Amino acid sequence: MSTCWIPFAAFAAALSLVLIGCKRPTPPSVGSAAPKIVETGPPVSEKEAEEFGQKVVAAFTAKDANALVELIGMEDMCLRSVSDFNMTVSERKSFADGFREGGGGQEICQAWISRLKGMRAKCLHTREKDGRWAVVIRFLGDVIGVNYFELTIARGAGGRVTVEDIYMYMAGETFTQVLRRRMIAALPARGGGDGQNLALLTRQTELQRLRVCVQSGETAEGRRIYFALPLALRDEKYVQLMGMQTLQDDEKAYLVEMERYRKLHPKDPSLDLVLVD
Repeated sequence: MSTCWIPFAAFAAALSLVLIGCKRPTPPSVGSAAPKIVETGPPVSEKEAEEFGQKVVAAFTAKDANALVELIGMEDMCLRSVSDFNMTVSERKSFADGFREGGGGQEICQAWISRLKGMRAKCLHTREKDGRWAVVIRFLGDVIGVNYFELTIARGAGGRVTVEDIYMYMAGETFTQVLRRRMIAALPARGGGDGQNLALLTRQTELQRLRVCVQSGETAEGRRIYFALPLALRDEKYVQLMGMQTLQDDEKAYLVEMERYRKLHPKDPSLDLVLVD
């Protein structure tokens, strides 16, 4: 299964607007998640989290993108994902306008529903995570396979129960981490960064091509690109997950890379899925 569960038309439109005429900012570190929601009201209870998870499952099952947008608070989450970037008020407005003009949360949720076609959603359980309740939803299909979304639940504006972030097990990271990486990659002229930021920025062409190879099944070309990347980038979880998908027709190489993933990410929730043969 491809780890790329997120469409980026809306996000790309937002970036194209906010980048016009900008001279900064220095981006946060690669792999960081969005700032947490500042809760207004009492913490969400376990019962509220369970009920919320069932509503999300019902929306996926009914293929109701509008309901998902409202439940998840997709626009709020996407805008919060760049809330700690050093942008001016006008830049933030440009970003928000571009996001909406590109389809916004509706475009993202509709693409999720299309990607999950034929899969059965089920709310499995809740658990405490970093002081908040999280609900785990499983997506199971006969063709695509399996994936899990873990939704961290918080109380947002007006006391509304909403989603703070979504950990996508097959991607090995959260929704806002993916969004923020895209933003960082679009900012070379406004700060550049150093270390992993610089490595990410200078290898965008190869990473995009690797993503295309994974999606199109061009495994030989994907392997060539993956092993030509610097080791520091191949150690990045999302890059390594793409690399392993190019190795699935080479069992020996796949097992070597799978063991490397286990050593690099011994406690990551995605590890169990990676280790399943």
